[in-house]
Order: sequence, then structure tokens, then C-alpha cells
Amino acid sequence: MPVIIHDLEYEAYNSYNLPGIPIDHPTNDPMARMAIQNTQKVADFMSTILDRDGDHIHVGTIKCVKHTSGTNHEWRNACWIPQCNQVVYGQQLVDDQYKSWAENLGIVAHEMFHGVTREIAKKINRQGETGSLDESYSDIFAIIILNHGNKNISKWNWELGKPFGQDGHPIRNFANPTLYKQADRWEGYREANGFHYNCGIHNKAAYNLMNATYDYAPNQYLFDSAILSNLFYLTLGELGYGSTFRDSGLKLMSTAATIFRKNGGLQRRAETAINQAFADVGITL
Repeated sequence: MPVIIHDLEYEAYNSYNLPGIPIDHPTNDPMARMAIQNTQKVADFMSTILDRDGDHIHVGTIKCVKHTSGTNHEWRNACWIPQCNQVVYGQQLVDDQYKSWAENLGIVAHEMFHGVTREIAKKINRQGETGSLDESYSDIFAIIILNHGNKNISKWNWELGKPFGQDGHPIRNFANPTLYKQADRWEGYREANGFHYNCGIHNKAAYNLMNATYDYAPNQYLFDSAILSNLFYLTLGELGYGSTFRDSGLKLMSTAATIFRKNGGLQRRAETAINQAFADVGITL
């Protein structure tokens, strides 16, 4: 996976297709090393859990913005650039030290899954609810990857992007989206507030589903991280142009019916859990 470090003087604020010189030995740079390590963790997850092997693992070129001179010190952003097949990570001052957004596994997973979405949900568009779904599905897989291997969902970490949010906080919180200026119910949807605000509604529905239990028994969870991964991944592939939050819920229902077709009891519980997860955020399936 190519890694390029860019001096922030190269108009990083104005161009995503940044100029720069590839590093001959990128592992010598701590920023590049962290970018590679986190990218490899996400790629390993894609391979072992989602069976995305070889050319189907969407990595692209990693580009990191790094301040080396001048007065512009920060570029607080990370983004997947589909037309360039690359992901770009900025850097931010945290506790008097510059840290790359590539140091955060959740951020890396989020951006890489934007690439996956572009590949398997080819007709998805970045408008309205559909754009918010694009953001939400990247958040969903970031949360799953952060917690993969922890079978106790009650102990999962529901925060994304810490310490790159305001005042060192996370950027988003799945359990309580309103903590970081997101909507968490359908009546809070505001088109003008943008994708990152509105995706909290679908995130909260996903959180509800991830925490679904057998007949509401405490800590007897319906799904583990592997099942959740495949449930959301297969559903993502069914989304298309103009898909809404409700469409996502309905597609989750049909995906669950396929996954659990040989276990009628679990299938019924999964359908009930999906219905309830969306109803709890004000969306009727």
C-alpha cells in the first residue's frame, strides 16, 4: 500500500489530490507507520470477516498531510477521494503535539469503507438521506472494527474519532449521537444540516440493533460482531440511488431473512429487533 507524506505548505486546504514525493522507506516516519498499521488492520478484517480478498480489498493510496515548515499547522480532516482512489489524512494539534488522523483506527476504517461503499453500492449518491446513509455505514463498520473480538457488547466502545473532535472529545458517539451535535431521531432530520449531522439517526438505529437481545434478556445478545458485519455488509450492497433510512431497514429485514433462513426462531427475533431498532428512532418499516 503506497504511503505518501505531504508538506502542508502544498496548499493542502485547497486540493485533495495533493502533490508530494513518495517516501522511499515510509516505515521510518511514525505517521506513515501508524497509517500502514491501521490500514492493515482494516484490510485484515475485510479479508477474514467479509471475505474481500486480493484485489477486492479497497485500500488505494494513503496520503498524510504533515506540517514541516511555515505557519499552517493543521488540516483537520480525513476523506476518501473516489476519483483518485486515495485516502487523505490531516493532522491536528493534541496536547501540544501534532497527531495524524491516521493514528485513529476508527477514522481509518470509516474512510476505507467509503471506498467499499463506492464499489459495492455503485448507484449510491451523495444527496439527502442517501448521503447520510453513506456516512452512517462507514461509521457502522468503524464501530464494529474497533470492537471486533470483544464478545461482551455491553463493554463496546461507542466513540469514534477521539481526540480529534472539539476540545479533545470524540467526533461522534453511537450510543448518544446528540452528545456531538447529531440528530438521533427522525423528527430531528434537517436536510440543511448535512450528512454528518443526519447520519446520527441511522447510527442510533444501528446501535439499537447491535444491542438487541434474546427476548430482552440482559446481555444475551442476538448477534456477534461477525454476524453484524455480514448483516450490514450484505445490506449495503443492496442500497442504491435515492435510498432512505427506511430502505436500509427494509433491506436489513430481507438480508436477515436470508442469513437466518434455516433458523426460524432467530429469523423472527432478528426481524423483530430490526423493526424495533428503527421504530425507536421514529422510523416505521
